[in-house]
Amino acid sequence: MRQSADHRSCRITIPPNRNKNTTEDDDLSELVKLEAAKIRRTIWKAAITIIGVILLAPPLIGFVSTVSESVVITALALTPVLLFVLIVFSITRLALKQKREQGS
Repeated sequence: MRQSADHRSCRITIPPNRNKNTTEDDDLSELVKLEAAKIRRTIWKAAITIIGVILLAPPLIGFVSTVSESVVITALALTPVLLFVLIVFSITRLALKQKREQGS
């Protein structure tokens, strides 16, 4: 196979980076980072709360003598479910807030 003597037809042009000069993408990126940080903080709070509940469970069961142990154990079992609902609620609230801000 012979190559063409005219190498100019083989040039590859690289388009300039379009995102370099636009600040809209940078603003959106910063907004996403801020929202992700809020979600991470909420998850950390929930994790710390779960750990605290696990550490406090034995003293709670020992000190609560007027309430039956099954009620305390049921409440402790429902704690992760309630924390999951709290996380979902927080994320939904942040998403609605962001949507409202974008709409105005």
